[in-house]
Amino acid sequence: MKLILLNNRRSSESKTTALLKSAAEKYKLDLLNIEEDKITPQNLVEAKRGDLLYRISTSGLAQRIEKLLVNDNTTTFFSDPMVAVTKPDNVLESTIIHSKKGISINKTIFLPGFTREMLKEQVEYLGGFPIIVKALGGSHGVGVMKVDSLSSLYSITNFLNLRKISFILREFIDYEEQARLIVLGNKVVGSIEYKVVEGDFRSNVGNEINVVEKKYSEEIQKTAIDATNELGFEFGGVDILVDKN
Repeated sequence: MKLILLNNRRSSESKTTALLKSAAEKYKLDLLNIEEDKITPQNLVEAKRGDLLYRISTSGLAQRIEKLLVNDNTTTFFSDPMVAVTKPDNVLESTIIHSKKGISINKTIFLPGFTREMLKEQVEYLGGFPIIVKALGGSHGVGVMKVDSLSSLYSITNFLNLRKISFILREFIDYEEQARLIVLGNKVVGSIEYKVVEGDFRSNVGNEINVVEKKYSEEIQKTAIDATNELGFEFGGVDILVDKN
């Protein structure tokens, strides 16, 4: 039995990789650390019955390798091995699934307008300015923009459309705190609060993130569990904004 890790050069030296290597030693698992940029069709390993597969790298290449490696014999953090092949890869797909399943999300425009009049109507639906423009594909707050006027919104969306960058519009939530809950199966196994970053409306941003451990209400925990399970994941991290209500 072996533990197969999907990494890149940077994540191969990460704390996550070090902890998993330590766990493999403790449970006497053979460790196979695969770096995505060294994969060829000739050295693509076959995961056998009982082998565990965990993708640490979040790159598109690592996700494709994961789709090739996973099979019915593989132990993963997906409720069904085929979910690894068909799972949503971005915020857009995940948000659509959550909205259809009745999970609490902030109001979202999945098809932003091209004209000032269309954008004006969509802003009114979202509750007025400020709103959030989220360019897809970023992380740690990159691509998340707070917009305060129609003129700014039009110029930003003009640029994104010209560059063929997918984006969505979202209701701005003046949150009191942001929670990150870690879900395993049907249980929250850990949770933290992101501290507000001075001079920024985003909390999970930059390299130096200030967090504290915190336990959240049953309602918030259930939301995190439902959000994870509806995407076909057994394991996931869920960010939740908590407003004054």
